[in-house]
Amino acid sequence: MKSVGSEVINDYPYLTTDVSVADGSLVLDIAGKIWTISKNGRLATQLTGGAYFLSRPRWSKDGTKILVHAKSGSGMAIMYIDLAARKL
Repeated sequence: MKSVGSEVINDYPYLTTDVSVADGSLVLDIAGKIWTISKNGRLATQLTGGAYFLSRPRWSKDGTKILVHAKSGSGMAIMYIDLAARKL
């Protein structure tokens, strides 16, 4: 099921989300990539792409980092995304 200009969330049955206590924005994983959505729902930003399949995002309490499970050909790891540096 698709709608104009967006994808329906139920297309991703293992979707994980978390809400930032710092500013109310949402973080979610879609198909191994991490996205943020503004509190008002108007701005969606893809934060990651690349060699890792990322899942289960969780905000840090201060809203500056996002903890993720990272899967690659060599196994699983717990990593974080530094939002200021835009790096995993």
